Amino acid sequence: MDALAPSQCSAWLAGQQLRETPSARDPWGGQYTRLNNIAAPGIADALVESLSSPINVLLQFTDLSVLGHRALPASLALLDEVAPATGDWPQHSTRGLLFAEEDERALRECCVHLLVAGASAFLYAPNLSLTIGLWESEFIELWCPDLTTITAVVGRLALHSARVCEQ
Repeated sequence: MDALAPSQCSAWLAGQQLRETPSARDPWGGQYTRLNNIAAPGIADALVESLSSPINVLLQFTDLSVLGHRALPASLALLDEVAPATGDWPQHSTRGLLFAEEDERALRECCVHLLVAGASAFLYAPNLSLTIGLWESEFIELWCPDLTTITAVVGRLALHSARVCEQ
């Protein structure tokens, strides 16, 4: 697992041909789905299980202010490498963690922590051309050019009570 500064996140996404911080209003010609009821146990596991092997994903934080007031789990300790010296997280800072196959457990821990803390982040999976937006424990957004991939992810999340609220 590697910690990335904002410019490194942008460069990695460009190299993977993934759009940084997509919008529901502009799904760039792909499929878009929003799900709610994501506070149920098992949602983080379902997200990680939805990613095809080998895992090669970027978790990009869009709002770290929530995390700054909580003790970070060991899986998020690398964020200290890109954190300001004061330890205070700017409200709109963007930082990222790049996960490889051997980091699957750490990725699960990070996703659980994000959902519990109510933080916002994007999870980019280039092998699926999939982008997942996690929004303050309220909803998950999915962007992908392939409807089959979206359907598979929605199916896994639905097993844990997540519901489609917009397509």
